[in-house]
Amino acid sequence: MSSSREWLSAPLLEDEESSNDRVRRVSFAPTLEKGTLHRSIAFWVIICACIVSAASTVGNFSIVRAWKAARRRSDEEIVFSLKPLRYANAYIGLDTAVLQDPTPIPPITNYPLYIGQANASDPSKVYLDVRHWASNFGMVYQEDRTFLVSSEVSTVIQFRTLDFGMERCNLMLVVPTSAELLADSEGHHHHHERRSTKEVALSKDPFTLDIWRLEAFDNIDPRTLSWSTKPRRLTSLAQSHVKPGKRIELESPEFHCAAGSLVTFEVTCTSPLCHLAFEQDVKSPKMAMYILQHQSIFREDSIL
Repeated sequence: MSSSREWLSAPLLEDEESSNDRVRRVSFAPTLEKGTLHRSIAFWVIICACIVSAASTVGNFSIVRAWKAARRRSDEEIVFSLKPLRYANAYIGLDTAVLQDPTPIPPITNYPLYIGQANASDPSKVYLDVRHWASNFGMVYQEDRTFLVSSEVSTVIQFRTLDFGMERCNLMLVVPTSAELLADSEGHHHHHERRSTKEVALSKDPFTLDIWRLEAFDNIDPRTLSWSTKPRRLTSLAQSHVKPGKRIELESPEFHCAAGSLVTFEVTCTSPLCHLAFEQDVKSPKMAMYILQHQSIFREDSIL
């Protein structure tokens, strides 16, 4: 009987043991599921972060590409977009004033903003002449520019008119003879000054200079001016007959030049061997093309 009890009790112990094991296994199950859940959340957080990072990178690349595409626009497009802009009027209200006794004003000498060349035999050629040198005060841009006219090359020259009430203009061209320049150089030498280096290149045969008014109401861009891009001719302004050994003195007919406006000209010659070249120089003896602006307000006149 006792053996039977022992035999019967064994399975009970085993059942008790196995039930304890089951309890342990059951008690561990939530822990295992919780750890798996945490790992799963971390995994999906990392995936979402990678997706957001990739989307952000693609967006940044798109922005950079769009910016570079905008920067690749040509200089002509940029200049064109600025064409409607105008300089502010510095004389607001003066057009309604009336002067009873205006003081006579001497003429103003106005030198060009720009001088450049265009070549008919090479229509796309751009002659960029921007002379400058570095100084202790910053970059200095020289006023002297090349004036060159031949059977194939013309010179384009642009001015901005100055001051209110000085709106009667004449275009002037003065070129001394080689003898005058030599005498000036010798005079500098006698006074122990540095010799003048002014020179004029002039063809041996006489020819005629033609001066044209151009249709240009905005600043000329020196980086793009060529024969194919220069403004079109409007009217002939003046002519000058050039002879070897003779001083060139040209004064155009008077024309209206509104204050603050741009006026642009082209100088040409058509003879097969015509040639005139010099460096613009405003020092005496003057060798330059310039504008003389005369008073346009007179007694009891309203300012125009």
